[in-house]
Amino acid sequence: MSGQVRQGELDPQLRDQFQQTINISTGSGLADAFGTISYAAPIEVLARVEEDRQVIESQTGNERTTTHRICTEGRRKDNGNLIAFGMRTRFWLPGDDPSNSKLAREPAGIYDGVDEFGSFSHFEVLV
Repeated sequence: MSGQVRQGELDPQLRDQFQQTINISTGSGLADAFGTISYAAPIEVLARVEEDRQVIESQTGNERTTTHRICTEGRRKDNGNLIAFGMRTRFWLPGDDPSNSKLAREPAGIYDGVDEFGSFSHFEVLV
């Protein structure tokens, strides 16, 4: 039956919402003896970015205000491969220059979105 989503596939209607380009840079190792993280070159990823102001409380009780929610499947724009990212990943919003590390944002929270089958479908990142 056409139009149905098979388990393990991203719903085409959700994928069609990923029309913006963001850049993601993952930690690639340590840059020095002080534990400074070195980052890989930024990679373009399709996403949907929404303004979403929230106050997030960390496990240690610290509060942080986020300004955007990024929804993405986490696939490279050039070849479609999935990217593994986490709390130390840097994100550049659409229009931000990925060569400027000061514009990079670190996530306050990363959540797995699930489809109607309970399978992973996308990431939601609060920055």
